[in-house]
Amino acid sequence: MTTRASRWRVFRVLLVGAAMAVVAGFAGPAHAQASGGSSGEEDLSFVDHKLALQVSDRDETAMRSALDIAANVSRDYSEKAEGVAIEIVVYGPAMDMLRPDRSPVLERLEAFSQSMPNVRFAACGNTLDTLEKNEGKRPDIVPYARVVQAGVSELIRLHEAGYAIVKP
Repeated sequence: MTTRASRWRVFRVLLVGAAMAVVAGFAGPAHAQASGGSSGEEDLSFVDHKLALQVSDRDETAMRSALDIAANVSRDYSEKAEGVAIEIVVYGPAMDMLRPDRSPVLERLEAFSQSMPNVRFAACGNTLDTLEKNEGKRPDIVPYARVVQAGVSELIRLHEAGYAIVKP
């Protein structure tokens, strides 16, 4: 029985490693999209679970909560050798989250971009347009966030694609 248990443990470790490698392979398209390369319609059929987190309030606690949820869900499914795609959609007053000059969670965003390729960030283009009108120039956002036309429309699209939508 011990041999069988140790074989199963080795198999799980290999399976988790393979799953992480597959997810990491999709980091390229996600980063290409952030710079205008990809259409955002990556094939996620290999993913067992899909989660979209809505961040729309200028509340540091909500921003941190979204990142905590993303990390916890990623870790939970990774331990079960199951894949999960997570999209954090930011719009309205919460856009400060993705602005390098104003983000209260910038260090965590940087860490996520480097260590969690299954987590992507989407910035609402309509919010950026409004900020550009109000501030006289379009605000910079972190380079690993992709711009979508409308944050709420993106949440609808993600829901229709099978994502669970959660607002922390």
